[in-house]
Amino acid sequence: MQRSSIEWTEATWNPVTGCTEVSPGCAHCYAKTFAERFRGVPGHPYEKGFDLQRRPERLDQPLRWKKPRTIFVNSMSDLFHENVPDDYIREVFEVMRIADHHRFQVLTKRSARLAAMADSLPWPRNVWMGVSVENQRFVSRVDDLRQVPAAVRFLSCEPLLGELNLELEGIDWVIAGGESGPGARPMRNEWAMSVLRQCVNAGTPFFFKQWGSHDAAGNRVGKKKAGRSFNGRLRNDLPKGRTMPREHFTEQDSYGGDWTITKLENLRAYADAYTTVLKNQPFDLIYLDAFAGEGSVAIKSGKHAGEVVDGSATVAVNITGKPFDELRFVEQKPEVAARLQEKLQLIASNRITTVEIGDANEVVLDFCANLGDFQRALVLLDPFATEVSWPTVQALADTKKCDVLILFPTMPLRRMLKRFDDPQDARFARQMERIYGNDSWKSLYRPRQQPSMFPSDPQFESEAGADALVALYEQRLNEVFVDSISQSLTNKNNSRMFEFIVAWGDPKGAKVGRRIASWIIGHESPFRQPPTRPRR
Repeated sequence: MQRSSIEWTEATWNPVTGCTEVSPGCAHCYAKTFAERFRGVPGHPYEKGFDLQRRPERLDQPLRWKKPRTIFVNSMSDLFHENVPDDYIREVFEVMRIADHHRFQVLTKRSARLAAMADSLPWPRNVWMGVSVENQRFVSRVDDLRQVPAAVRFLSCEPLLGELNLELEGIDWVIAGGESGPGARPMRNEWAMSVLRQCVNAGTPFFFKQWGSHDAAGNRVGKKKAGRSFNGRLRNDLPKGRTMPREHFTEQDSYGGDWTITKLENLRAYADAYTTVLKNQPFDLIYLDAFAGEGSVAIKSGKHAGEVVDGSATVAVNITGKPFDELRFVEQKPEVAARLQEKLQLIASNRITTVEIGDANEVVLDFCANLGDFQRALVLLDPFATEVSWPTVQALADTKKCDVLILFPTMPLRRMLKRFDDPQDARFARQMERIYGNDSWKSLYRPRQQPSMFPSDPQFESEAGADALVALYEQRLNEVFVDSISQSLTNKNNSRMFEFIVAWGDPKGAKVGRRIASWIIGHESPFRQPPTRPRR
């Protein structure tokens, strides 16, 4: 990614570089001037100057940019150039569709090809499509643009080289500006004023980018001195309702907080160390993510609020020291699984990956039953709340072949205890026994100290806090696993949200695993070891 000084965008992405002239607006192309400076420089990205080149190694870049931003696509080329294959253009559009935390702005002078391909391309609402119109001769490009089902259609009248008579029906935004750089041609004030009036009459937002090298009187004064003020003020209008770079995200799409970042950092560090330690062992290493999601997370609160970060699935794929031999992902929602599958096709096309739609507990039980003697697994159980059942945990421990990372739902359980004040409530009892595996959870309750005179009132009470809930679960874990250690994950108010637990069923692996886990966060919030419990 390159941060951009272009006033109407934030960054640039160039999966294609180089171009050829197609109309007068190309005569003093800034991109060509820049690229040709490096022609013949060995190893430079523009060693071949402004010759057209596909850059497939850059295709997945937007998927790795965590913070949402507005991205100008191909500032150094034209995506619809006749020498860019149709399939490659479709690949670029697929990336934009999947990387829907960004807003993409695509601009072309080759509008006929755009119109011809429009029906074969996906048009998600985070993709804006524009055409360049520098003088009246090329106004037909606007008609081509109108055939495109983009969420936002825009015109770039820059460099503005003559008066324009525009039909703005179906056009959401107009940018105008003068030319800068060596040989720049002046833009007349009346040309720009005419575009502004047409926008006002049509109700179309107008953005004035710059005067360029000449001021409003036509004097060559330089871009900086000429400035951006037009008709007495800055004109920075954006398409209606499009002022937020992530306007397509809803509250339901965003979740998590600072604890989510800590969890993912722990996963990344442990997975990297795990695969490194076992790289010379005769085992196939499997990563199993039982609640995989779609591969990215939009953080809702805390100091990282608004950022879109790699989710657990993407973290696992990107382990590079000794990559996993196989990656398996489980997701119950078909639409989320489909998005994850699309992302994996881009970032892990050469890897053995499986996305299974189904209940995580059932899939893990089947996985454990079929785990081979020469296979070892790192398993992540990261539920949204209390979805992990005890038989799933027990089965993983019994294999003696798995390192298990568990997100224990401290806060959701505390809320459950507040809702249910009677341990004899059948529905509540079933939920608690599913989580803890037996009736040990009843120790969290006691008879009321002052019994009520009304039989309908609760006869029990619980003052169990986070410590008691977690200690009981750790006790249960140490009855079936060789060892386990944990770390509290808190929100910005220091309330415990989840417990990040690492558990080992293999006696040999437990000693090394504990050292790894302790090292990962020992400099910050050390894992703590629960009291020793006898194994069942």
